[in-house]
Amino acid sequence: MIIVDDKAYEQVKTDLFTVYKEIDVPTRTEVVPESHGKPLPMSMWLEIMHCMKQSQDKFKSEALIYLFYDVNNDQPWSWWLPPQETCGMTVKSLPDDPSYKAQRAEYPDLMLGSVHHHCTSSAFQSGTDEADEVNREGLHFTIGNLDDPVFDVHFRISLGGQCVELPAHTYIEQSQSPFKKNAK
Repeated sequence: MIIVDDKAYEQVKTDLFTVYKEIDVPTRTEVVPESHGKPLPMSMWLEIMHCMKQSQDKFKSEALIYLFYDVNNDQPWSWWLPPQETCGMTVKSLPDDPSYKAQRAEYPDLMLGSVHHHCTSSAFQSGTDEADEVNREGLHFTIGNLDDPVFDVHFRISLGGQCVELPAHTYIEQSQSPFKKNAK
């Protein structure tokens, strides 16, 4: 396919000529990466949120969790709170910590995202978050307003060098209604 002046053409070769036949190609206003894996289980998401809330209550500082995906497991997701250094609105993992490598070996090879919180501030992608996530593919969640009964969640998916904001529930398992669809 060749694009010329916003029109798509298919190359058609014959014994005597090569011609280009205009073809219809669907257009989009944007492209968004898609994950075809299983969503994060709600029970796991609640554990992660509990960990974030506990870290805020105890340390009043950000905390960081890494997400892992194992394609060979029926429940492929796992999470890890690595050795880290935190101070207020900054957090960084400590890969040189002696326990880091031993702990990391307990998790699948495929690290596929992160969760961190912004304490009592709103959830957003900071400049530091953006720089970290561009080169770290996966699902990236930021939790905010941990002093409020309703936490704030900001979600990005970063795949193939593309980072896109989406609603957080896109990749978190949603609870099924206990009621039949025809219940009144």
